Amino acid sequence: HYGFHHTGFCIGYRTPVLYEELRKTAEVVLMPMQYLPRMPIVIPYDPNLSIDDWFSPFTVKYLDWSYEKEWRLLLLRGANTIVPIPEQAIESVYLGMRIKKFDEELIISKLRARKFPVNLFRATRQFNSFELNFEREDY
Repeated sequence: HYGFHHTGFCIGYRTPVLYEELRKTAEVVLMPMQYLPRMPIVIPYDPNLSIDDWFSPFTVKYLDWSYEKEWRLLLLRGANTIVPIPEQAIESVYLGMRIKKFDEELIISKLRARKFPVNLFRATRQFNSFELNFEREDY
């Protein structure tokens, strides 16, 4: 669903590697997403507000997305900050089923130039279903 009607791509990370490497240079928090039927209401001046309550606007999605089992990596005090992603933290790249040829070629050229190997997958739609398949590709 990412990247405007399946025309984009998604990056899969080695979460422990990413987290440990980023912790060396930035203050980060790694939290699992919660999937709820309603958006949380956070009242910032509530004296009983817990740290989890503060993070809830960033870590809650609608119940229908629960199949994603997503985690969020939050950069604290990092507005307008660029944090380099360590090359060894990238595990896989998923190409959308309608990715533009130019974008696909650019991604593959970047993958070929890497020191660390990355798994490449392409999304395809399963016949007679809305379900997507991800087929591994060589590059």
